[in-house]
Amino acid sequence: MRRLSITLAAAILFAAVTLLLAWPLPLMMGHGMVASAPTAADSWARADFDLTAWILAWGTHALSTDPATLFAGNLFHPATNVLAGSENLLGLQPLTAPLFLLTGNAVLAQNGALLMLAWLSAFTTFLALQRWTGMAGPALLGGLFFGFAPQIAGDNWIRVHWAAVSLLPLITMLAWRAAAAPRRGTLLALLTAVALQILAGIYVAYALAFWLLALAPGLAFEARRHGQSPLPCFLAIAAAGLAVVPVAQPYLEHGLGGGIDPAALAVILGAMSPTPAALAARLLEQLSPLGIGLALIGTMGSSAPPRRLRLSLLAGGALGFALSAGVQLPALYDLLGTLVPGFASIRGPVRFFVLPILATALLAGCGVADLLMLAQRHAPRLARIGGPVLLGLLAVFVVSERRPAGGWTIHPVPAHPAENDPYFWLAEHGERGALLELPMHRNVMEPSALRATGRAMRGSTRHWLPLLNGYTGHPPASSRLIATLATRLPDARAFADLCAITDLRWILLHSGMDPAMRTRWQRGGGLPLRRVQSFPRSTLFEVRRKCGDATARLRAELAGERTGRTLGDLPLDALGIGALRAELRPKLPIGLRAGVQQWVEVTVRNTSEFPWPGLTSQSEGGLALQTRWRIGGGDEIQYNDAAAPLAADLKPGETLHTTVGAFPPRAGDHTLEIGLVQEGRGWLADLSPNRELMVSLPVTTTPFTGR
Repeated sequence: MRRLSITLAAAILFAAVTLLLAWPLPLMMGHGMVASAPTAADSWARADFDLTAWILAWGTHALSTDPATLFAGNLFHPATNVLAGSENLLGLQPLTAPLFLLTGNAVLAQNGALLMLAWLSAFTTFLALQRWTGMAGPALLGGLFFGFAPQIAGDNWIRVHWAAVSLLPLITMLAWRAAAAPRRGTLLALLTAVALQILAGIYVAYALAFWLLALAPGLAFEARRHGQSPLPCFLAIAAAGLAVVPVAQPYLEHGLGGGIDPAALAVILGAMSPTPAALAARLLEQLSPLGIGLALIGTMGSSAPPRRLRLSLLAGGALGFALSAGVQLPALYDLLGTLVPGFASIRGPVRFFVLPILATALLAGCGVADLLMLAQRHAPRLARIGGPVLLGLLAVFVVSERRPAGGWTIHPVPAHPAENDPYFWLAEHGERGALLELPMHRNVMEPSALRATGRAMRGSTRHWLPLLNGYTGHPPASSRLIATLATRLPDARAFADLCAITDLRWILLHSGMDPAMRTRWQRGGGLPLRRVQSFPRSTLFEVRRKCGDATARLRAELAGERTGRTLGDLPLDALGIGALRAELRPKLPIGLRAGVQQWVEVTVRNTSEFPWPGLTSQSEGGLALQTRWRIGGGDEIQYNDAAAPLAADLKPGETLHTTVGAFPPRAGDHTLEIGLVQEGRGWLADLSPNRELMVSLPVTTTPFTGR
């Protein structure tokens, strides 16, 4: 009873600390999110928040209505299997499903998950350390170190997919216990915990696998020391791995990399692979010098828990540290990319840093226990009086380090209450057909458009209509094509093509669109649209034409069942020399700023006697525009910008008005080159003597001031 009372008290204490550290978020759980740093990263944090809120809500909706549609999703219509472009977070459904089913509020479910995961991470760490050390004080400190480290607490209460690691301490404790005494109840608990943790996230599943691999020698030694076979423990873990089977197939079909170009993936990995020195600094930030110092003491102890367990924890942390360095340690990363399915597509190696945090927190708890035992041995009276006081002071110090002065700044979600009005209307009246919301983002470097996409995704949790918009880590190949057509509206040709390849029925026009788009919509384009409802911050149109004649063709293209021809039935062969004639007329935006995504308007005319293929989502053969930079006007070339598909089959003599992204590398005088490319072949100007396939413009870019 005493042990149960202490455990209950710890659970209550961790709940109080969770509320304190997240304050004032608990007051605004259903309509707010913690603000991150006011930089470009703020937009990505907001995008991740909206994405995971949608994932959790969609999972509950699908599982409670039609589980067979789980991976279909309602984003990026008409693509299928879209949930496989990101985490599925199924293991969090026991936490979030009741909240969403009761309220229908995806923001509340998301924030609830963030708080519950931080509490659970601290509590499971407490359970593990209490069992190993037999002391509540060290277990409490270890729980504070792990549960409320910034990366574990959802990157400061924002990213639930970072926080979904709360069962790792429990799994470690159960595995060690099962190795020594493989009783049926322990093995079943281990199997259940591992299965839930695997289903909590893909990245976490990889991290868990490497953690258990590092622990395996220690588990085998522990089993043999107690006269047991390690096989039951290992079989329970392997059986839990069967939880992957139902969800693995959609990811395999998605390519486990979302179709990201290997060269682009290499660039991303290089940018997101911190040096060992940066990782050491990150560990200091996550656990403070106090936590690391206590962990060093914990590595040297040999009493409860035994040294073999401590060394196993150290091995798991060291492996996680090495994995977090990514391509900074190319031999390890390349080897695992070759041997482990799907590993090569992992873009954020720092997510493995949860393992050093876990190992350090557990070892810090062991270190505190060692110090208390030393004090009890040599100065029992002082330890009896001073021990609890010192532990209390340490706990206050740890908690105070994690709480910013004045609490967190909370962004309202949605930004304006009226933003929800069209979604409630669509939930009641929006029968059948797909929805497009404008503005629509084409590039993750567009902060305002990215936030608009998040609003559309959250809004869809109210009505669940098919949505052309979407944001995810690995978008389907059709997303570039559809986004390009959507941002050209109300152009009649773009509308006709968009109507053909999607069963579009609703267009929701928001007030936050850029001036150029607003002007185009004010002028109108004679489109078959009917204004059905006006809201304070948006207008809803209904398409008065049957759409979707070529939707099946696009889906066949995405499935790889239709190749070699565009959706307009033009061949995607390499263009001959006779087709390489063009006229390009760009219009530069005023004031190009370094490090800021901007769009250059370009008029493209096919001056050859051959048609150009462009209406396709395939990765090879379609024509696109791209920009590149000659730094200082010299020979150094930087390709900072992704190709922008023409998204149209262009007949001889036809003209297309489109845009291409420009992302100046740095302030200064440069030459901006804008040229036609054929996907899979490269710049046509480099393949032909016809210089009209490219234009060169001297530009001066200014520094970005943040305004």
